[in-house]
Amino acid sequence: MDRSGSISPRPLLLRRQNATSPEVYIVYEGPNENQELQNKTNEGEIGDIVIYSAQNQEGYREYRIIPDTNPGAPDGSKILEMIFPEDD
Repeated sequence: MDRSGSISPRPLLLRRQNATSPEVYIVYEGPNENQELQNKTNEGEIGDIVIYSAQNQEGYREYRIIPDTNPGAPDGSKILEMIFPEDD
């Protein structure tokens, strides 16, 4: 309530600033991590980000979902491209 005794209006909901912002998925290290990575690749859209969080700092990875352009790949198939850590 404000000082006049009336109820203040509800604050606006925060929304993405850019409607094309990528979705971010997180997969944790575990017995089915490879299946989870594949599931997120299948569920996500091109450009979405998949974060793999291992139980140690050296295992942390970030991937971007990209179209699979390999010869013979089915139309619409997607793969993960590693974006972090960068290759030296």
